[in-house]
Amino acid sequence: SYYANSHKGVCLEFDLSKLDVKQPLNRKILNNLTKVHYSPIRSDLQHTIQDQQNFNFLISKADVWAHEHEWRLICDTEEEYLPFDCVSKVFLGVNFDENMKSYRELEKLCNRYFIDIDRCKLSRDRFTIEFESVYDGRWVQYLEKKKAYAGTP
Repeated sequence: SYYANSHKGVCLEFDLSKLDVKQPLNRKILNNLTKVHYSPIRSDLQHTIQDQQNFNFLISKADVWAHEHEWRLICDTEEEYLPFDCVSKVFLGVNFDENMKSYRELEKLCNRYFIDIDRCKLSRDRFTIEFESVYDGRWVQYLEKKKAYAGTP
């Protein structure tokens, strides 16, 4: 809900073990991935900007958000991105509109890369979010492999 327009967006889960570390860009991604530091004290933004060596303000958050266990990738060029094949799951927000055209494109990508899609829903009896499988990419991948294997002599 914090980043996805009141649960109208999506959240991506990444499996970084799928990154080929022989690729220079992937090595750079892994080297620049930083765990967020949670603190009750705000970073000194003005001092940090003047220092230019210290990017603490980019990796700091109030300790009330510590439950997120967030990691950040700080990029200095547009060329840096996480390859789509390391996306392991897509979570649709509680208020995500599956009738949007962009959902059909997302579905195609998930189908191509065998990525699971889960819909988030509010629990009836707890203050939590539950997940319901919409598309099981691993099951589809298994069926594809089984079909391909069955077709070989």
